[in-house]
Amino acid sequence: MVLVSKDINMRIKARALGLPAEDYFNDKTLDDGDLLYTGVLQLPADFWDKHGKTVESWQQGGLTYYRISGADRPAAPDQPVRLPRGAGRARRSTPR
Repeated sequence: MVLVSKDINMRIKARALGLPAEDYFNDKTLDDGDLLYTGVLQLPADFWDKHGKTVESWQQGGLTYYRISGADRPAAPDQPVRLPRGAGRARRSTPR
């Protein structure tokens, strides 16, 4: 049995009596940053090979926009998407 509490005085008293005591870590953040959502949808490396024929593209205000039909995983409006490293630059999806 272990005493778990945020109260430092209680933990000190418990240890003085020979009881194991630990701090309660409910406010601790995740240790593994890979589990956190990045907000960016990574496309598979063969994305343009699969969907290159169904792409509509246009330029407006110095930016190039793409509309892709039949994508495996749809992106949310304004969600950045990227290809694996070295395969291209990030783009933002646009609402239809």
